[in-house]
Amino acid sequence: MSQNPNKRKMNFLYKISFIISLLCVPLLVLSLLFAYKFEKTLLANILSGSGALLAFIGIILAMCSKPKKIKPKKRRKKKAEPEISADNPDESIDNNAL
Repeated sequence: MSQNPNKRKMNFLYKISFIISLLCVPLLVLSLLFAYKFEKTLLANILSGSGALLAFIGIILAMCSKPKKIKPKKRRKKKAEPEISADNPDESIDNNAL
């Protein structure tokens, strides 16, 4: 398999925000489980609040992350030929003349 050289990789902040966002779903499920099955509303509130806080932090980190910049290769600059210009168009040189 050949890898695409133009493929952008995720930076460190985006990876952390992705992992934090994945932790929100189990916290939601646990809060629902504790609320309905065990009737522990305080623990359910703590779990759901921490899940919401982690989701918020994950969104902030994802918004602050920027993709890695690919540095362009350095190229030599060609020297530009000086242009001959005249103030009066009648005095300009006709390069197409025989």
